Amino acid sequence: MEVDGEHGGYRPQGLIARLLWLASGILLLVITGLVLYATFARYFFAAAPIWSEDVPRVLFIWLTFLAAPVAILAGLNIRVGLVIERLPPRAAKASEVAMHLVVLAMLGVLFWWSLPILRLRWGGTMMTTGWTNAVFILPLTLGCVAMAAAQTVLLVKALRR
Repeated sequence: MEVDGEHGGYRPQGLIARLLWLASGILLLVITGLVLYATFARYFFAAAPIWSEDVPRVLFIWLTFLAAPVAILAGLNIRVGLVIERLPPRAAKASEVAMHLVVLAMLGVLFWWSLPILRLRWGGTMMTTGWTNAVFILPLTLGCVAMAAAQTVLLVKALRR
């Protein structure tokens, strides 16, 4: 990721990061439009669509897990840099590598335990849309894989330094 000096934002590097960034932006616009439509229908026509709560919630979950790998690559994850900055270079590198390994382990656990929930939810359907209930868990499962890939990129960069 690079900081865009003109706009003050981030520009993702790489095709996958750009696609995730674009998909996240599109989902944000779609969610906004759906919530505005549902609110308008509720207050002006007293007839909100039956799906008006479920669809934006599902899309928001997808948005979160699509944007997370891009945020990881941009270095926007929370960490206490004050301690690492005061360590000697070798200790700082070891600490950073350890942090990446801990995050990868956590993502592995999340992925592993999301699989039985995904299988369980796959059998049911949402009453409001007819979609499988798995749409609530699938982004977590796929997001763990994408976040692990992004975290691995950062781990490799840390090891090369």
